Amino acid sequence: MKKILMAAVALGVAQPAFAADEDSKVLGEIGVGAGFSNTDFKFNNPTGTNFTSNTTNGDYIVLSGADDSDSSMNAYALVGYKLSPNFSINASYQYLGKFDASGSATFIGFDFEQVLTTEAHGLYVGAAASVDLSSNIFAEVTGDLGVAFVNSRGTQGANLGGPGVFPSASHSNLSWGIGAGLGYRMSDKVSLVSRVRYFDAGNADTALSGPNANALGMNTDERLETNLKTATATLGLRFNF
Repeated sequence: MKKILMAAVALGVAQPAFAADEDSKVLGEIGVGAGFSNTDFKFNNPTGTNFTSNTTNGDYIVLSGADDSDSSMNAYALVGYKLSPNFSINASYQYLGKFDASGSATFIGFDFEQVLTTEAHGLYVGAAASVDLSSNIFAEVTGDLGVAFVNSRGTQGANLGGPGVFPSASHSNLSWGIGAGLGYRMSDKVSLVSRVRYFDAGNADTALSGPNANALGMNTDERLETNLKTATATLGLRFNF
């Protein structure tokens, strides 16, 4: 990071200086990158706890070989208004990504794989504070608060050739994010901005299996659950109007 910062400052010195355009109050920004999930994957199966050889915790079966991290494309778009040259407020759309989590529960000697797929996006209002490192380079911190729209679906036992399918479910959750970025002014109207952000998108789960859930021995009232948290790394373009 130190080498990157020194190189960025050197680049800012070598290139023509572009001060922030104080007459430009409105800004727009778009960016793409990668998102990385961090989830707490759980298997709620009140009946199955009596028959599994896995460790249990109340109504939950502790999954073996759990893989609750994944990566996905991430993208965002925002519009903002400058209250001062170094402070702005904004509204943004964030595509947080599509992530898988998996693990196995053992019944009568067979490992039944559980797979939860969650896709999330959100609408946020936020604020950003920046500091100039040179006439071309600036650093910025951000905070966001909004609503995440989380859609989840799941399967059980696909590895055994006949998966049971959990009912899908959708949630609208209170969500928040924090981040930091480094920007380079290519002109007084256009800047290149790299960002890292952390978002908590809230609860994600399938609906409970119904009374007719008998595929591969699925029980009534099973559900896959998680709490979706993502870290994103993006590169974007900012336009001052």
